[in-house]
Amino acid sequence: MMNHSLPFFRAAFIAVMAALFVSACTPGVSCDVYRLHRLPPPTGETVAVVAADPRAQSSLEFAGYRTMLEERLANAGYTPAADAGNASLIAEIDYSIHEGAPRIISSWPRCSYRYYYRSGEPFNPQWYGYRCWEPPVVSTVAQYVRELRMDIRSAGEPQSLPLFEGRTKSIGINSRLNEIMPYLVAAMFDNFPGESGQWKTIFIEEDALEASPAAIEVGRPADGACPAYG
Repeated sequence: MMNHSLPFFRAAFIAVMAALFVSACTPGVSCDVYRLHRLPPPTGETVAVVAADPRAQSSLEFAGYRTMLEERLANAGYTPAADAGNASLIAEIDYSIHEGAPRIISSWPRCSYRYYYRSGEPFNPQWYGYRCWEPPVVSTVAQYVRELRMDIRSAGEPQSLPLFEGRTKSIGINSRLNEIMPYLVAAMFDNFPGESGQWKTIFIEEDALEASPAAIEVGRPADGACPAYG
């Protein structure tokens, strides 16, 4: 005899697992990182953070990013220098944001299971199918490509002779670069200087940023670690 209650329990199990998955989702941002380097181990060398675009050097936006980078460089074993003329190393950074390919989002259809009861058997429902009264809704959401570049070279050396080249990229629906920059910086310095010549996807949790005094307060960014946001 076929057990008609199996579909019901199967659906209930899937619903419970989905709820657990969503509740366990940790906010954060996923970043793709690529680093090339021939850096010797740091011994406290002085390093000045400068903007690749001279027009950005005096901006308040760059000043905030420079503070984050200086803290990370200090944690890595370097000594930040306010004046590039007194530094032994130059860390040149560039950053950008532009609109990328849109994300296609589809909602779940709204359905219900249907049962009938045999006369005299009120506690023995018989499953006979389900109906959907609302189809899935498909929509598109704008996505943005957020990027950070950092090149480190010896002071006085041309840009063509870098000791470190780092590239970090993240794609998501948040178009405010200042909110995403702490994640890009954290990814750049994950296990710094990292494996040379290797692309790596790094997930930065929001809680990890909040533990850093130089991190910008970002709250719970919409484009975090959860698969629903990416």
